[in-house]
Amino acid sequence: MLPVVVAMFDGNRYLVSMLGENAGWVQNVRATEGRATLRSGHREKVQLVEVPVDLRAPILRAYLQQAPGARPHIRISRDASLTEFQSIAPTIPVFRVE
Repeated sequence: MLPVVVAMFDGNRYLVSMLGENAGWVQNVRATEGRATLRSGHREKVQLVEVPVDLRAPILRAYLQQAPGARPHIRISRDASLTEFQSIAPTIPVFRVE
């Protein structure tokens, strides 16, 4: 079991790897082709779909607003411009929860 923050953006739920590409859970999600189980009081089988790099910036900004514990790992101001978030997007995997 791994604690994660489920971030909301534009009516969708997202998981963000604040530790980047090498986080074990990211590798596991990719190995299982996105199949996962979330637990928050109950079990929910979900499909995690990786978000393309060019669509990540606004999600990353929303994530930093909602996950204060991530700020030390993602070295950018939560109020940075979308252009600044786009510059770090290739290094931070984002998955939409379906």
